[in-house]
Amino acid sequence: MPETMKDRSYEEIAARRRFQKTDPNPIERHRQEGREAVEVAHARELGEITRCLSSGQSVLVECDKALAGYILDCITDEQKLPAMRWNKVAYNDAAPNPPDSVVGQLIRILADKLQGAFNTSQGNAIVIRHLDLMMWTAENRPRPELNDVIFWLAEFPSVVKLLFWDPVFPVPKLVGSLFPNRLSLQAFDRSVLWQLVTPSEAKKLSSDHAYFTVSAQSTLYQYVSGTNVVELRRILRGLNATSERIFMEHPSNLGHVYEYIRSQTGMAPIVRGGEVAGYEQLREQLEREVKFPIALRRQAKDEVELRQADALVPRGVILFGPPGTGKTEWAKWLAAQLDTPLFTIHGPELKNKYVGETEAAIRQMFSQARRAAPAMILIDEIDAMTPARAGSESNFEAGMVAQFLSEMDGLRREESVIVVGTTNRLEAVDEAFLRPGRFSIQIEVGYPEAEDRRHIIEYYKQQYLPELKPESIEMLVKATGESLDPNREKELRQYFDAYVNNQIQPDTRQAAGPELKRQLERQFGLDQAAAKFSGDHLRAICLYLLRESLYRDPRPDVNDRGLLQQAVEAVRRRRNPPGEPSAPVPLDWTNKRFR
Repeated sequence: MPETMKDRSYEEIAARRRFQKTDPNPIERHRQEGREAVEVAHARELGEITRCLSSGQSVLVECDKALAGYILDCITDEQKLPAMRWNKVAYNDAAPNPPDSVVGQLIRILADKLQGAFNTSQGNAIVIRHLDLMMWTAENRPRPELNDVIFWLAEFPSVVKLLFWDPVFPVPKLVGSLFPNRLSLQAFDRSVLWQLVTPSEAKKLSSDHAYFTVSAQSTLYQYVSGTNVVELRRILRGLNATSERIFMEHPSNLGHVYEYIRSQTGMAPIVRGGEVAGYEQLREQLEREVKFPIALRRQAKDEVELRQADALVPRGVILFGPPGTGKTEWAKWLAAQLDTPLFTIHGPELKNKYVGETEAAIRQMFSQARRAAPAMILIDEIDAMTPARAGSESNFEAGMVAQFLSEMDGLRREESVIVVGTTNRLEAVDEAFLRPGRFSIQIEVGYPEAEDRRHIIEYYKQQYLPELKPESIEMLVKATGESLDPNREKELRQYFDAYVNNQIQPDTRQAAGPELKRQLERQFGLDQAAAKFSGDHLRAICLYLLRESLYRDPRPDVNDRGLLQQAVEAVRRRRNPPGEPSAPVPLDWTNKRFR
C-alpha cells in the first residue's frame, strides 16, 4: 500500500537523514545519492526482483538506461543475495582484437556465459545491461542479430537472467513470452516524493514555513513525474546551487523555482497565447472541465482532495468543428492558460512508410511530453492519426491506432500530460478513442454566432484597424450572418427534400435514423453549401480592408459601406457554378449501419 499523502514537517524530513552526503567527490556523491533514491522510491520493485531471482526465476526490468546501474548495485548487494554469483555480459570481456561489431562480440559473450552457467552448479545469474541495444538500433529499427539473441536466450531457459530494457524500444512479443516476470521502474509513486528531498530543498519548494505541504508535493510531482529518481536528485542538487540567486532576484516567488526545474527536464517552448475572441460558452467549458481540475490538484490540502482532483483531470480533449473556426488557436490558448509546453504534431507528419517507424514516433512524442510535464500534446487532424478501424484492411493503420491507444492508457492520473486533438471529421475518428477515459471531453467549435463575430472583428480592429467604427462592425456582423452561398444551399435543399420524399420509403427513413440524413446531406454537398463565415473568413475581410486602405491613393475610408460590402463579397467562395445539381451517387441501403 502506498503511503498517505499529508503535510510533512521539515523536522520529519530531517529525521530521515537522507541525502546528507558531504563527500567532496561529486561523482561519488552522485552515485551514493542515486542508489539511495532508487532504494527509497522503488523498494517494492527491488523486493520483487530479489524474490524472483532467489527462487530461480529470470526477470526483465524496464527502466531508463540511467537507472539500470543503480538498480544493479542494489540487487547485487551481498546482503540481499549472498549465494548468488553474477556474470555480467559486458564489452570488457571481449577478445583483444575482435573482428566483428560490438553487438557481435556481446552475442558471443552471451552465448559463452549462458553455456558456462548451464554447465556449472546452481547459484549463477547472467546480467545483461543492454539487451535492448543488442536487438534494436538507436534509430529504433531491428538489428540483423535480433534472432541470434532470441535464439541464445531461448536455448537456456533454466539459467537465471537479470535483463534490462529501456522503454523507448518496443519489447518483441517473443522476448516478452520468454520472461513472464516483467517489472517496470519507469515511474515512482507520488506519496514517497517527500522522502526524496532534503529539508533545505523542501523549504524552497513550499510556501509554508513549517510544513512541506500536500499542495507543494503535488505541484513538484507534476514537474518531475516524467524523470527518474536519479535525475530528480541531480535537479534538486542544482536547485541548491542556484537557489540563492533565484531567491535574491525573486524573493518568495515559487514560480521561478519551478521554471528552473522545468528548464532541467528538456522542456518544449512555453505557449504565451492564442488568437481567440468570442465563444464565451466554449471558453467557460474549457475552464470548467480542464483548467479547474488542474488548479484544484495543485491546491489540494489532503489526499482526499488530491484523489478528487485526479479523477476530474481529463487525459484527452477533442475540439471538432468545420474548418477555419479556430480549433488550433483554442488549443494554444488552453496551453497558455495552463502555462505548459506545447508539443504540436500534425497527424500526417508522424506517418512513415517503414515498419515500426510511426509507432516509434508516437512513443517518442509521449515520452518527451512526460519528461517536460506539465505538458500538452496537440495533434492537428487527429482523424489522420486515429482512423476508424472498422472494415479497414490496413495493418499499418491498425498498428498506429493500437500504439496510440496504448500510450493514452499509459498516462497515469497523477501525471500532468493532456492530449488535445482537433478534427473537421469527428465521425472518422476510431470509436475506441471517444469512450470515457481517453478523449472523454469532446467540444464543438462551430461557426461563430453574431456576438462571437462581433468580438472577433473587434479583436482585429485592435490589431490593425483602429479607425473601424462601431456601426461598420455591426454592418459586417450582419453581412456575415448568412451562408457563404445561400442561393446554392436553397437549391440543393429543395432538390434534397424532393429526392428523399420520392426515392426513400418512410419506413426506411425511420429505421435508419438521423445517420441516414447526415450521410445523404454529405453526398448532396449540403454540408459544404451550408458553410458559413468562420473566424478565418472574418480575418480575411479585415485584411482586405487593411490592404485596400494602404494600397489605394488617396487612401479610402475603411468605414465606406461600399468598401465593406466589397470586402465581404471578395471573401465569399462559391464551390460550384450555379445550375441544376447533379444526382447523388446512390447509397447502399443494405449496409448494416442503416438497418
